[in-house]
Amino acid sequence: MDRHKPNHESIDDFLRKAHAARPELELSAQWQAKLMGEIAELSRRSPRMLQLEEPIRAFTRLMFRFAMAGAFVAAGLLLYAHLYGPDLNRQAAGVILEQPVSPVLLEKLIWS
Repeated sequence: MDRHKPNHESIDDFLRKAHAARPELELSAQWQAKLMGEIAELSRRSPRMLQLEEPIRAFTRLMFRFAMAGAFVAAGLLLYAHLYGPDLNRQAAGVILEQPVSPVLLEKLIWS
């Protein structure tokens, strides 16, 4: 069961024909003037909007900087603990080898 797969040239030709067949837009001068007025109003309003968004951007930048600094501190502490910290595996093995494996009463655990 073979389906016809259009190639790029046929798609391009179809899109060119569809573009050429579309009707021209009939935009009045009044509509264009209104659009340009709205654009001018938006351009006048944008500095105020940027001033409102500036604290949010500053907070976001600071948040990521503190997160990055925290990640470096955490990596440094992890490296320090790995290099200079006690060997917890050796201590855990010593505790297991020193004490026999037997059930322990809860009262004995509490008072010990």
